[in-house]
Amino acid sequence: MGVTAGVLATAVYASTKGWLVTLPALAWGSGFGAALAIGALAGLLPALRAAAVDLTVLPVTSSSGEPMARASLTLHPPPGSTLLQP
Repeated sequence: MGVTAGVLATAVYASTKGWLVTLPALAWGSGFGAALAIGALAGLLPALRAAAVDLTVLPVTSSSGEPMARASLTLHPPPGSTLLQP
């Protein structure tokens, strides 16, 4: 969407000035590539940080937000569940 908005803004500005609207393929491709790379990094970096979090250990904080201790989380299957049994 950003690349399309940039192309439209360029076309409108050039038209108001009476200029010929010309967009080189390199500029179009570079804008699209940059948008793709930035979007991939913006999604990948938080996902990598989230994947590194140990979900079995939860931080415990006081009401002021200061860390107090760490609590261990143990997950137990519901009674009668056979999902985790061989």
